[in-house]
Amino acid sequence: MKRKLFNENWVFGIGTGTSMDHLFGIGSDIEPKSVTLPHDAMILTERKNSKEGASLGFYKGQNYNYTKEFELSEEDSDKVIWMEFEGVYQDAFVYVNESFVGRCNYGYGNYYLNLTDFVFFGKTNKIIVVVKNEGRSGRWYTGGGIYRDINIMMGNQLYIACEGTKITPTDVEQDLAVINIETPLNHIGAKLVSCTVLHTIYDADGNMITSDKAPITILGNENTTLKQRLYVRKPKMWNTDTPYLYSCKTIVTIGEEIIDEYETRFGIRKIQLDIDHGLRINGETIKLRGGCVHHDNGVVGTATFDRAEYRRVRKLKEAGFNALRSGAHPMSRAMLEACDELGLLVIDEFTDVFNNVKVDFDYGSRFDLFWEIDLMNMVKRDYNHPSVIMYSLGCENPQIANRIDKRLIKKMKDTVQSFDTTRYITNDVNMMLIVIENMAELMANNPLDSKAEVNSTMNNFGEMLNMLSLDPRIDERLEEGVNELDVFGYNYALNRYEHDTEKYPNRILMATECTMLDLEKTWEYTNKYNHVLGDFCWSAWDYLGEAGVGRTDYEEFGELDFYAKWPWRLACSGAIDIIGDRKTISYWREMIWGRRMKPYIAVRDPKHYREKIYKTNWAWISDAHANWTWKDCENKPVTIEVLSPAEEVELFLNGKSVGKKKTGEELTACAIFETLYEPGELKVVDSNGEEFVLRSAVDDTHIAVHVEGEKLKSGGCDVAFLEIGIVDHKGRLNAGAEKLVSIKVEGEGTLQGFGSAHPKSLENYYDVEFTTYRGRLLAVVRSGMNPGEILVTISAENCDTQHVKIEVI
Repeated sequence: MKRKLFNENWVFGIGTGTSMDHLFGIGSDIEPKSVTLPHDAMILTERKNSKEGASLGFYKGQNYNYTKEFELSEEDSDKVIWMEFEGVYQDAFVYVNESFVGRCNYGYGNYYLNLTDFVFFGKTNKIIVVVKNEGRSGRWYTGGGIYRDINIMMGNQLYIACEGTKITPTDVEQDLAVINIETPLNHIGAKLVSCTVLHTIYDADGNMITSDKAPITILGNENTTLKQRLYVRKPKMWNTDTPYLYSCKTIVTIGEEIIDEYETRFGIRKIQLDIDHGLRINGETIKLRGGCVHHDNGVVGTATFDRAEYRRVRKLKEAGFNALRSGAHPMSRAMLEACDELGLLVIDEFTDVFNNVKVDFDYGSRFDLFWEIDLMNMVKRDYNHPSVIMYSLGCENPQIANRIDKRLIKKMKDTVQSFDTTRYITNDVNMMLIVIENMAELMANNPLDSKAEVNSTMNNFGEMLNMLSLDPRIDERLEEGVNELDVFGYNYALNRYEHDTEKYPNRILMATECTMLDLEKTWEYTNKYNHVLGDFCWSAWDYLGEAGVGRTDYEEFGELDFYAKWPWRLACSGAIDIIGDRKTISYWREMIWGRRMKPYIAVRDPKHYREKIYKTNWAWISDAHANWTWKDCENKPVTIEVLSPAEEVELFLNGKSVGKKKTGEELTACAIFETLYEPGELKVVDSNGEEFVLRSAVDDTHIAVHVEGEKLKSGGCDVAFLEIGIVDHKGRLNAGAEKLVSIKVEGEGTLQGFGSAHPKSLENYYDVEFTTYRGRLLAVVRSGMNPGEILVTISAENCDTQHVKIEVI
C-alpha cells in the first residue's frame, strides 16, 4: 500500500469535544489551534503543585480532541484505506464522518484501523480523535495526545497487509543463511486473482544479493500468506560491533501491473541461550551492559522524532551501553530502528500492569479486555528488528505470585510464540511485591533499625529488598508461573543470584532492574556465572516524572519518601541527564564494565562542604560533577571524587601534588580527596599513566553552540539539537554559570523545546527564556512544512549573541 505521513493540519482542542463539553464549557476558555504531529499536549501546560503530582512531575492529564479534514480522489473509490496510529496517550476513540471507527486503548501501542467503509471519495472527510487522558494514569510522566506519527495507507483490492512481510533468517552459518519470507496478502475483491510475488534482497549499499518470485492464486475475499525461502551466501552478520542491515523489497504484480510493494530492513544473526554459554550472538557470548529507558525525550516531552531517538541511542552506546530495556512500555519504532543501525540489543517490554491497577486510570483497568490484541500488535510490529533479542511480558506485577493468576504468564507466552518463536521471553520480578500481603509481618521482623535516621533508612531500602528476596515463600510462589520464562528477570534482588544458582541450576538469570551502585555486585555475578546474562540499571537516561526518585539533596526528606516535593520535575536517576550530558556515575559504570581506562574527576559543591548528603537508593554518592569553576569559593575547602580503574591516583592542583590515594577504599574505582579551592588546573594521574584535567573558566561572556542536524527534512517531522554552553574566551565551559538565555526562531521552523537538566526548575520547556544549569542548555528546533532556512538567535546578558542557520530541504 502507498503509505504517507498524516501529521499536518490537525486542529487541537482541550476536552473531548462532545456536546456535553460544550454545554459545561469544558475547554471553551482555550482556543483550538493548528498543530502538526507528533504532539505532546501535556508538556505544553503549566505545572501545578498537587498532592499526588510528583509521579507525573507535577503535570496533569487532560482530555483532548484532534480534528482534521482531508479529501480522497473519486478515482480511488475502489481502493482500501487504512490508518496507523503509532502512539496516542492514552485511550483514543476515532471517528470518521461522525461514525465510530475504532479505539486505540493502549497508550504505548500501535494500531491499524480500516477506514474504507467510513470515508467519502470525491468530497471532504472529517476525522476526530478523542483522547481520554484525564486523571492519574501512570507512575511516571506519560505525556498526552497523539505523540507519535499517524500514517495513512491506500491500497488496491489485493494488497500486502499493514504489518508487512515477516523475515526470519534461519540456519545461519558463515557460508550461507536461509531467509524465510512470509507475505500476508489480503484480497477484498469478489473474484479470484492470480498474481506473482517477487522478493529482492539488497545489501547495505543497495546492491542486489538475490531475488526470487512465486505465483499464487487467491480466492475472492480471502486472506492468505505466501511463504518463500531465499538464500544469502557469505552473509554479513548483524551484531553490536558491526550492525549490518540488509533490505528486502517485495513487489506484487498481476500481469505487468504492479499491485503493491513493500520494503523492510532486517539483519542476519543467530541468537542462542543456555546455562553454559549464556547469551550468544553469532556464536560469541555477550554480557549485557544494560540500562532502562522511558519514552520521553526531555524538553520535548513524549513527542517522538526519529532524530531524537537516534541521538539518545548514539549517546548511550558512546557511554558504554550495549543493551536497553524499554522500561514498562514497548519501545518506539524510531528507537528500534536506531538500535538496529547502531547495534544495541533490546529487551522489548509490554506493560507495567496486568489486571492489577497501580494507579487509578492506568492500563490495568482494561488489560483483561485488550492485552492479547495489544501484545500481538507489539510482536508483529517489532519482529523484523534484529536488535530485539527478548520480550519482557511485564514489570513488577504481583499477580505472578497468585496461584490462579500466574497462569496468565503461560497465556501471554503462548500468545507471543504463536507469531514469534525466535526470541526469548522474560518478566521483571520485584520480590517485595511477591510477598506484599505479608509485608506487615516481614517489616516487624526486619533486622534493619526501623527508627534509624532518614538517610540511613533510604540507603537501607536496597538492603531491605535483598533481605525480602530470600523469604522462603518467594520460591514457592514463583516456581509455577516464572518457570514458563526463558530468562528470570530480577529487580533489586542481589541475594537471589547465589541462591538460585544453588537451588535452581537450570535457571538463566538477569538483573532487569537495579540501582546504579548495585552494578559492582551484579557485574561480579555476571562475570562469575555463565547463566547470569547482565545488568540493567535504573535508569540509563534521565526522564520526566517520578520526581526526585534518584535525588541527592542537602535538605532532609521524609522517611521512605521516594518522590520529592514540589517543584521537583525530574527523576534524577539517569546515567545521562535529560539534555544528553553524561553524569558522574556513567563514567564509574564504564570503569566497572572494564570499558574505560582513563580517570575522571568530579567535584562536590564547596558551598555545602561536609554538610550531610541525603540521597535515595537510586542516586550516586553525591552531587559531584566535572567542574573547577566555583565563584566566591577561593580558599574554601572542597571535596573531590577521583574515579579510576587503576590501583592508585595522584591529584595535582596547579602543578602541586595534593596527595596520592589508593582507589577502592570507600568505593570501587574511586578515591576521595579534600583540598582548598583555588582556580586553575586540577589534574589526576593514575598509576597506569592515564590522566584527566579540569580547568577553571575565567569568565562567562561567550555562548558556544553545537548543532546536531544542520540540514532538516521538510514536512515538520525533523528536529535539530542545539547544545548551548556558557564558555570563557578560550572556549572552556563555565559549569558554574547561571545565566538567563533567550532564543528566537525565525523562518521555516519552530522552537519545539528549550531547557536545562535542572531537576526542579520552575521554568517551562516551551518558554523562549531559560536559565543555564551547570552552564548548559538544550534547544530543539523543528522543521517547517516547506523547504527554506531557519535562523536561530541565542543571546544572554553580557554575552556575544550567536546566530545559527539551519537548512530545511
